[in-house]
Amino acid sequence: MPADLERAGWPATLLAQRLTVHPRTIAEIRFARRTRIHLDLDVRVRELHRHLIPLDPVREGVRAIHAARVRTLAQRRVA
Repeated sequence: MPADLERAGWPATLLAQRLTVHPRTIAEIRFARRTRIHLDLDVRVRELHRHLIPLDPVREGVRAIHAARVRTLAQRRVA
């Protein structure tokens, strides 16, 4: 799910702030380096995903350049 948010343009730092975790935790989940997480964090990630996925990051305060950079990096990882 964090990968979906990355493709939508949500930066890991913002996700980490909202989840009260370290940005590295978000990165590890995104890249499947951390395959096991606590149930509490999983629930919070799912709730945040549900809340953010329909929203535009730029309209929600993320600088356009940051959202574009995150989207570009996500596309490079898929290709």
